[in-house]
Amino acid sequence: MDDPVGILKRNGIEVEPELEEFRQFLAEISGKKIEQAKSVHPSLGNSGIPPEVLAVAKALEFSDFSKGAMEKAEEELIKLIDRFLKEKDAQALFHAVKLLRLVQKGNVEGIKRFGG
Repeated sequence: MDDPVGILKRNGIEVEPELEEFRQFLAEISGKKIEQAKSVHPSLGNSGIPPEVLAVAKALEFSDFSKGAMEKAEEELIKLIDRFLKEKDAQALFHAVKLLRLVQKGNVEGIKRFGG
């Protein structure tokens, strides 16, 4: 039998936040207390991308991807990666590293699509 979550993901439907909410609901009605995963933090929205990482991507767009802006973005992303490592926030770390690699490669189209 196919995994229903896998089927949804393959078809471009993200269900992780809803699954976490359902898990929380089940825990509440069963009387068990569980800690909410960082990956569904309400401030992240549906994309799961931290706002500070999205801000770097948007700043690059507004700067028209100038060389100086790309260099500053790289520095800022490295700082964010260090912070996310300390916080042990794997999802935020993933997004920061992904954007960093796009910046390092000069992939303007990838940066434009990032988080979109």
